[in-house]
Amino acid sequence: MKLRVECYAGTKADERPVHFQLEDSDSMVDEVLETWCGPDDAFFKVRTDDSNLYILRRNVSGDEWNLESFRQVKDWEAGAWLAGPSRHGLAICARGVCHPPPTTLRCGTN
Repeated sequence: MKLRVECYAGTKADERPVHFQLEDSDSMVDEVLETWCGPDDAFFKVRTDDSNLYILRRNVSGDEWNLESFRQVKDWEAGAWLAGPSRHGLAICARGVCHPPPTTLRCGTN
């Protein structure tokens, strides 16, 4: 599978993925849920604009991206929990209905 990744470049290059194209499908990254590093790789667990979950691996030495894992979130699963803050500063459910974030929701927690 062909994977092309666009990254946010802040204090360093390719800091985190913001958009990727897998074959003919485009996905916007809504939230980076988790990151970790291996000896030669950086891993990013992300939630996309369609609420699906992906684990992307970037080989640092070869500057190559791979899809390590994919989980399609079912409608009933996505509606059972509120996602983190969206681009609009609101918590959103996967069905596209926006709600104000609950007071117990903290940024960066799941």
